[in-house]
Amino acid sequence: KEGAKENNKTEFMVQVPQNYDQNIRYPLMLIMHGGIGNIPDLQYYYQSEKLSAEFIVVYTHGSRFFGSYSRAYNRENWENDIKSIYQQVISNYNVDTTKVILAGPSAGGYRSIALGLNNTIPAKGLLLSFAVNPNVWDSTLYINSAERGLKVALMCGENDWAIQMQKKLAYWFDKYGIKNRFVVFPEEGHGFPDNWAYYLDTSIDYIFKDDETK
Repeated sequence: KEGAKENNKTEFMVQVPQNYDQNIRYPLMLIMHGGIGNIPDLQYYYQSEKLSAEFIVVYTHGSRFFGSYSRAYNRENWENDIKSIYQQVISNYNVDTTKVILAGPSAGGYRSIALGLNNTIPAKGLLLSFAVNPNVWDSTLYINSAERGLKVALMCGENDWAIQMQKKLAYWFDKYGIKNRFVVFPEEGHGFPDNWAYYLDTSIDYIFKDDETK
């Protein structure tokens, strides 16, 4: 088994909407992979009509190599790396910074939670796909996030090995006033359902619903 090699650079790719107009401010989705992953895999799973037409999408992968194609994030510096990517994107693209969603599967969900609750990146919402243990259990962070209006779409399979952790997350979101939607997919495990694009778009709608009805 080949170990990890470091290239000292967390990389990213930006996808702009169809008919991108520099005079229009667009919502942003920033996506992080799980424990091991890469940008092409994220592009395959995180695509939908809404993302293609309406969003600036940022796909990232870590600086540590596992084999020829897979990557992992640097354990010590990943938060600073992702924050730096966010700052580069909002400096170079017309992003509506009031409509930022952090997203990712598995450990990418954990990273989204850590960045969102700590307000490292000022997110409107978290789109969490079968998230694993975030190790973020400070009630003050949840209370402050609720006051900022953070919303969460949490999704997992009923046979996911991490479902008890996801239930705990949903309980904490409820307990401390973070608006959330928890969807459990029948007969699914730790992975994406067949109709994932539908749930991706409906989760985006849920996160932005209050804004659109004002």
